[in-house]
Amino acid sequence: MKRVEKYDKLLQDFDVDEEEAYKALFDAFFIPLCLYSVKFTGCYAQSKDIVQEFFINFYEKKNYKSIKADLRRYLYVSIQNASIAYAKKIQNLSLTGLDNVLNIPDDDNYDAEILSANIEILKKNLSKLSENGYKVIKAVIINNKKYKEVAEELGISVNTVKFHLTKSLRILRENFTFFFFF
Repeated sequence: MKRVEKYDKLLQDFDVDEEEAYKALFDAFFIPLCLYSVKFTGCYAQSKDIVQEFFINFYEKKNYKSIKADLRRYLYVSIQNASIAYAKKIQNLSLTGLDNVLNIPDDDNYDAEILSANIEILKKNLSKLSENGYKVIKAVIINNKKYKEVAEELGISVNTVKFHLTKSLRILRENFTFFFFF
């Protein structure tokens, strides 16, 4: 089944079982949209908030009824706009630097072999992080813990958690570029 047909079917599923279709949409797109949002916000936690807020509004306002074209494009453009709005509001972001990040990732470029190779590269780059940097990345991004929880577990301050997260993400960004832009 072609990608566009898959997304068209997902839109049609809203007519059959709204809750199941919403869950399938959320499961399929939540993490990719969060990672896409990070390119604009620079903060995974804030990106998660942006994407969660989008899905809540999408469900409550039944926005799926107004989608006439490509569902996937609609989702990415919506997250892009929300993320840029956040970045402009918080960081007074200049749009001139965003020209190179406005490309929506293409699913067709990520086959199993490439994904496997990228996972190996990621593991190698994760091993380059400091011990606390690795622990913070694992806790915040992989285990979805709040900064305060991580700080208590590691016996450090919340600001130190933020420092380790920022430093580790910067290292990963510099050494690792594939679909999951941290």
